[in-house]
Parts: sequence; structure tokens; C-alpha cells
Amino acid sequence: MELGGGRATPVGAAPRPPGADAAADTPLRRGISRPVLLVFIVGDMLGAGIYTLVGEVGAEVGGAIWTAFALALVLAILTAGAYAELTTKYPRAGGAAYYVNRAFGMPLLTFLVTFAVMASGIVSASTLARGFGGDYLGAFVELPVLLMALVFIVVVALVNYRGSSSRCESTSPLRRSRCSGCC
Repeated sequence: MELGGGRATPVGAAPRPPGADAAADTPLRRGISRPVLLVFIVGDMLGAGIYTLVGEVGAEVGGAIWTAFALALVLAILTAGAYAELTTKYPRAGGAAYYVNRAFGMPLLTFLVTFAVMASGIVSASTLARGFGGDYLGAFVELPVLLMALVFIVVVALVNYRGSSSRCESTSPLRRSRCSGCC
């Protein structure tokens, strides 16, 4: 245990570096509860992976589609474990870029990780937008896929502009319905 008014350090854990408690001094306030964040993340994974691309992947690999999901499960568990460990060691906003910067202190590597995370977000958003504009909406109305994908992106951008807590609250019922569709 640490003495002198600092946070207690669990037995066997490395002591927190100076300034690690700076997360408490941040001007950002917590706007999303843990249950809402969990539903948001699980719903995002289900929407991007299962409902958008499963048909195309199944057409390519046939009956071996379960191996891709099993591998994705293993990778997701490893990633979740790594992030759980890192967020307890560095309780600050910043995600992968912050962790890489703390670990290596190399601005170029931090930039590359930040760029890769941003690029993966863009690819995920475009996949979801095309899935919405093509497969989902196409079942009800015949409209150009590109136009509907762009409308989808604009609507999501407007919801995001309003704020992350409103975004999670507004999409939470949709995400719950996605989760229930998998059971």
C-alpha cells in the first residue's frame, strides 16, 4: 500500500507513476454509464460483423464460417484483457494512442497507431453505411446505395455532434434488439 494520501496500490502491482491520478483532474465528465457503454460496444460489434458481413463471408467459406467467429472471439477476449489491464494502469482517456505513447515514447509510432485506429473506424462506418443503404433499406425501398449510405453517415454524424451520452441513449434500444436477434 502506498502511504501519504495517494491511491492504494494492490499487492503485487507496480506503484502508479506520478501524475497517474490526473484523470480525476480532467475537465471531462462521465456521461455514459457502464451498462450503456457495454450495450453500445456489443451492439456495435454485432452490427458491424454479424449482420453486415456474415452472408458474404458465408458465401466465400461455406461451412467453415464458424472458425472465423471462433478466431474473432479469441482475439476479442485477448484485446479486452489487454485493455482492462491498461486502463487500470493508465486511467486516462486516449485509448491505444495513449498506451503506445506511454510504453514507447515515440511520436511517430503513436501517430501510426492513432492513424490505424482512425482508419479502422472509417472502414467500419463505411461498411455499416453501405450495409444499411444496400441490404437493410433495399428490402423496403429501392434507392441508390451510395446516396443512402451518405445519408446514414450524416445522420450518425449529427447524433455524434449532439454528444456521446445522447448517442448511446438514442441507439440503445436498437442495439438491444440486435443483441436479442442473436439469441
